[in-house]
Amino acid sequence: MEHEAQIDTLRAAIVEVLSMTSKVVAELSEPDNLRLMVLKGITQAAHDHASAILRLSEEEQTRSANVLLRTLMEGWITARYVLPDDTGERARAYVMKELTETLRLLEKLRGLVDKNPCEEHAILASAGLSTLNDLDRRITKQRGYIQPLKERGLRSFPNVADCAKALGLDVELAYANVYGFLLSQQVHARPRDTLRSLLNHAGDGDDLYEILLTTLYLLVQMLGMTSQHFGRPERKSLVRFETLLQDLQSPQP
Repeated sequence: MEHEAQIDTLRAAIVEVLSMTSKVVAELSEPDNLRLMVLKGITQAAHDHASAILRLSEEEQTRSANVLLRTLMEGWITARYVLPDDTGERARAYVMKELTETLRLLEKLRGLVDKNPCEEHAILASAGLSTLNDLDRRITKQRGYIQPLKERGLRSFPNVADCAKALGLDVELAYANVYGFLLSQQVHARPRDTLRSLLNHAGDGDDLYEILLTTLYLLVQMLGMTSQHFGRPERKSLVRFETLLQDLQSPQP
């Protein structure tokens, strides 16, 4: 396999960064700080997606890994869009979007139960619920979360493509070409930098290597953001992974 040694190195690095990510998520606990809580949620999701990518890579399941990689990238883009807004309005809009989408799902489930009472158990089980009262309580609770935010008159939160566009052309291209991209040799894995894609890449070469390389890159990016905005982890703990990424992207003799 092409890049076999580098793939082993990437897997080992991802395991280390995943461990670091778990510790960071456990330490981020300021419920009144919506920006931090949004970042915590996205970072936890990034950990879960990257863990799954790592497992899929062991069986070279690149197609499924690519789907998760796209979701991992979407979280990275969303976090980059939300965090620079010191007013917290983007964070509130993001939370409102998540709460509203969940409420819509719960209400749809309630409607399905009303229309198909004989299928009540199966419908509720699909959402991890046991009784109709549990569903109704979830709906009431969700509405209670939404109302205070709704009263603020928030703007709607943009979709991921619009977030990428707002962040700049390089991020927009990376998102648009996420199923066939390479990291450019000019990228350095630091919070201020961005992922650049090469246009018209048709997947020639070692897809598994690219997936793992990009997974590590995005994980380090996420930790770079938590470090930059909230001081965890310590910045110096990321340097060796940034160096590894740069070395892997350098032309081989």
